[in-house]
Amino acid sequence: EKTACDLETVGHPASMLCHAGNISARLGRRVVLDPKTEMFVNDDEANALRGRREWRKPWVLPEV
Repeated sequence: EKTACDLETVGHPASMLCHAGNISARLGRRVVLDPKTEMFVNDDEANALRGRREWRKPWVLPEV
């Protein structure tokens, strides 16, 4: 039985919306998010803020 707030159907989509809102606020403008690809539509500047090139040591992003 699934939990009330599992990562797949609730947790991940909710956090993605929060990240999109933070990116929009950082850029000071509206952004359009494609929910299927989780990429910003025609917006390289916003898409560049979706991740980090480097993580603070000792943290690493695991290969999946």
